[in-house]
Amino acid sequence: RYLPVDITSDGFAVRRSKYENVVNKKHDHMMLSSYTYSNCPFTMAKFSQYQLAKEGPFTSETDKMINSAMRAEMALDLSNNAKAYERVTNALQNHAFNRTILLDGDSLTRQLFISLGCLLWSAGYVEDYVLHHFVYNGGTISILKNANYTASSKNFGAAHVKVKGGGEIYYISNPSKEKIDGLSKRMVHDACDAKKEHYEARYRYSFGQDLLPMKKKDVVVLAAGHHKDRSSYISAYKHFFQCINDEKSNGTKAFTKWPHFFYQLSSVESFWTEDGMYGSPRIPGKDMMSCQPTVPSAVHRQEEREEFGVLVPFIADDVDVKKLGEYHVEHGDCLHWIQPGVPDLYAAQLSDFLITITERTL
Repeated sequence: RYLPVDITSDGFAVRRSKYENVVNKKHDHMMLSSYTYSNCPFTMAKFSQYQLAKEGPFTSETDKMINSAMRAEMALDLSNNAKAYERVTNALQNHAFNRTILLDGDSLTRQLFISLGCLLWSAGYVEDYVLHHFVYNGGTISILKNANYTASSKNFGAAHVKVKGGGEIYYISNPSKEKIDGLSKRMVHDACDAKKEHYEARYRYSFGQDLLPMKKKDVVVLAAGHHKDRSSYISAYKHFFQCINDEKSNGTKAFTKWPHFFYQLSSVESFWTEDGMYGSPRIPGKDMMSCQPTVPSAVHRQEEREEFGVLVPFIADDVDVKKLGEYHVEHGDCLHWIQPGVPDLYAAQLSDFLITITERTL
């Protein structure tokens, strides 16, 4: 379990002594029994239930219920019961993070980065980091170092973490619609036509290079995301993975120096609609600010499983997101997750994979 923390008036967490484990039931929104990673520099306020619980006054009983420390504890329990922190630290102790890891996707992949980064932070393994951020209302773009995101209007589109003992983690967001075709064609060309000896991942946002060289032990996690252009990514990734698998099946030496590839399965939409999907017919009488606890299907996940089949290992394949609607951010957002919470499970499974491929490499 994480060491306990107090939530201060500005919404940050202060780690308490491991001998202090007192929960003030009367003021449980100010004093919580478990580590919340609110003091992690990668946390975004709009995903932090501990900060949302402090944002009143609330406009309705539903709003008050959504903004509750109880929901924060519930989501944290999900992470702790899955032993997310222990699984990440186990991977650290096995030197499984001594490699370059690239997380390439949309805002759900950013949540995976936040969970992974914050779990590493809580373990004391973050040596340094840089965040490339933009502010919705201000429109400014800058590189921030050692800054904490305290306002939900702030966001970041790329990040770089140096892990103590060696290793780096990058996050990049999906490119603009205008760049998708060009990047996809280059990716497919490298795998299917050129069969390049080494793999260079796309990378942007002024981190010193446009392409990121990847080695045999490194890891790339791809995700098509939930936006309207996801079909373009799925088509390109399927072609890319198929070419790699075909060459390996033929016994050629192509791609022997390429990194390991994984695919991050999508989230689930749990809106109060007939199928849970945003934009579908609404269920009458339901408060659209909350989310369905359970939905009949995870449409995007099913599509990805059908398209990719056995071409690539899936991140979070064993997480039944259809039954986790209560862990969404809510406030009209039934796609993203409270953090800590479900994304910690993704980070834990990625850490498990890292141990497996480390053992194969040794």
